[in-house]
Amino acid sequence: MAIQLLKLCFLLLNSDNKLRAIRVLSPITIVSNGSTHYSIGLDSAVINSRSYTKSESDVMINSVLNTGAISKSFKSNANEDVMIFNNTKDVEIKGNMFITKDFSILGNSFISGDLQIINNKKIITSEISTKLLIVDSSGVIFKNTSSSDILKVFNSGTVLHSNDMIIRGNITIDGEATLNGKINSMYWVAAHCSSNGTVQIQKGIHNLVVSKNVSDTAYGITFPAHPDGANYIVMISSTEFHSCYRFLTSTSFTVYLRNVNSAGGSPNGSGEFDILVLK
Repeated sequence: MAIQLLKLCFLLLNSDNKLRAIRVLSPITIVSNGSTHYSIGLDSAVINSRSYTKSESDVMINSVLNTGAISKSFKSNANEDVMIFNNTKDVEIKGNMFITKDFSILGNSFISGDLQIINNKKIITSEISTKLLIVDSSGVIFKNTSSSDILKVFNSGTVLHSNDMIIRGNITIDGEATLNGKINSMYWVAAHCSSNGTVQIQKGIHNLVVSKNVSDTAYGITFPAHPDGANYIVMISSTEFHSCYRFLTSTSFTVYLRNVNSAGGSPNGSGEFDILVLK
């Protein structure tokens, strides 16, 4: 106790390096008669007072504050190391460390085990800034609160994402893109149709319906209401000489196919046609 109190008192030295009489929050008083001796005793009764020279007190304090040539450690009641201060400035903590406020790392960090960042048993969603993250041969795995893998960064640089990905900015691909699934269509409706009005295949977001005029190569096209109203973009191709569309609404328009003589009802080709409406 005396050594700890002396450490506190020396931290409170005046600029002239002379310790004055200081009364701390205990019955202990430290008194200096100048710069050579310090007396320690109890206020109520000087039961065990002793004087220390400045050289002796320096030795006692240095034995607590200095690591020595190798290290200095704090030990538990079982004489086990709790924290070790090495002369190399490294600090080794043998148990868990709980930090209730900010924690800053100015250099590189090496983690040999798992790293869990939790707050009230939930993954912290605030930003984590890293200057350098070193990945070992097995890579780095990010898990959710159910311990399921959601993202893995392999040592080769490959990234495996296990669920949906939302990109709010641009995306640039310098190499090839391989698609094992499908890409949602950019067309509101897209279909290939035969001359009798049968829809052979559809590739749009929505399906369209074709109704052929009985006596003419005119076709009514209907579909779910377009978000642009009647101002959407239509593209039509056909095996006939002429094709056009008219009477646009938000849910329909009419396609006309005409032969070489601009007549309907008697196609020169197979009478097939394609319809695309942009989203």
